[in-house]
Amino acid sequence: MAADWVTRFTVGDDYLWDTLLLPFDAVATAAHAEGLVDAGVLDLDELRAVKAALGRIKRKAEAGEVGVTPEDEDCHTVIERYLTAELGEIGEKIHTGRSRNDQVLAALRLFLRDRLITIARATSEIVEMLCGVAEEYDDALMPGYTHMQLAMPTTAGLWAAGYAELLVTDIRAVRAAHDQINTSPLGSAAGYGVPHLKLLRKKVAKTLGFKEVQSNVTAVQLSRGKLELHVAHACVQIGATLNRMASDLVLFNTSEFGFVRLPEEYTTGSSIMPQKRNPDVLELARAVYHRLTAEMHVLASVPANLPSGYHRDLQLTKAAVMQSVL
Repeated sequence: MAADWVTRFTVGDDYLWDTLLLPFDAVATAAHAEGLVDAGVLDLDELRAVKAALGRIKRKAEAGEVGVTPEDEDCHTVIERYLTAELGEIGEKIHTGRSRNDQVLAALRLFLRDRLITIARATSEIVEMLCGVAEEYDDALMPGYTHMQLAMPTTAGLWAAGYAELLVTDIRAVRAAHDQINTSPLGSAAGYGVPHLKLLRKKVAKTLGFKEVQSNVTAVQLSRGKLELHVAHACVQIGATLNRMASDLVLFNTSEFGFVRLPEEYTTGSSIMPQKRNPDVLELARAVYHRLTAEMHVLASVPANLPSGYHRDLQLTKAAVMQSVL
């Protein structure tokens, strides 16, 4: 048994991220259970019992009633213990034909799909808002700058429309990332498949809404960090656009420029100068871009120089990509 300090070091804060993945792991486990029926491991009565139990733990996880502790290490252990406690030997069968390596990727990709859809919708709302500003202020004159020097007259509407168009392009990057991540790793197990068991990988993938499977099982672990990099890069693109827009608004809100006036409820006060209202929200929105680029760098660099197959180094890619989409 590993020493306590080894467990603390290897688990780190990974259990916190797995708490977020728990409901998605339950969904992926239910689809895997259907595959085990086709493989002759579970019968239909056992499948119904497993899916009912998974539905219960999913609801509890979503309600915050069940989580992952450092002692659990990961969400997979929580689910297996729950199924075994509820169903006995039936619950013990659920890990057949599966490794934590493909199990965590299935849950992670379901989570990322969900988050990317949310991000795309939120970005679309910003686009609509900017288009509204562009229409309302299409004749509101303001100076245009190059090199921070007065250059040509423009309008506030044109300023807003430019950012709206950039964000539309960024949404395309989010859709592309969704397309990249929407592939099933299940059936690859530890990275080399399950030769002794006939798993209908495409059928399970379809059940989970994946558009395809990674046909060559060795590609699954080789793609760790790489597919996630597409997700982080899409988030960086949105972050870059919002970074510049926030910089504009911070500048335009100063008394020296005075182009915009921020609503008081969107600002914070000073502890020593009560007359001031500070654009903290915009400043933090601007700063988030730099955190996103840092997460992208983790995803680009951690898998580099690793031989093929799974390595514990790759655990760090999970937190990096999840922090990118939260």
